[in-house]
Amino acid sequence: MITLRSMEMFRSISRRRLALFALIATLGGFVNGLLGAGGGILMIFAISFITKHNVVDKDKKDVFANSLASMIPICFISSFIYFKNGAFEGVSVAQYLVPALIGGIIGALALDKLKFKYLNIIFAAIVIYSGFSMLLR
Repeated sequence: MITLRSMEMFRSISRRRLALFALIATLGGFVNGLLGAGGGILMIFAISFITKHNVVDKDKKDVFANSLASMIPICFISSFIYFKNGAFEGVSVAQYLVPALIGGIIGALALDKLKFKYLNIIFAAIVIYSGFSMLLR
């Protein structure tokens, strides 16, 4: 969640670092719009990059939460454009949406319970598995 403290952190970061952050975040939106997924991974990288030396261990989980919060409007806009262009099939969407919503709730509740070290391991395992599965198809 963006707090007053996180806003102060952004003020203390160099313009060059902020420009690189904006570039990575823009790329994250582009990838999400193009592929329908993957933008969140780039957002986690961007937020981790920008906050590298400014985040205490307790707040590292906020990187995941902020990434998700930034992806919600991007996903909404991408979904709207996909829908407008006829890329959605109602039954197909419904069969994924309900389980995904349930999983999202469980994951959000688990975020506070897991140590950051385990979040990194889970995140890395999912990225690696996804990468290999996409390459092998």
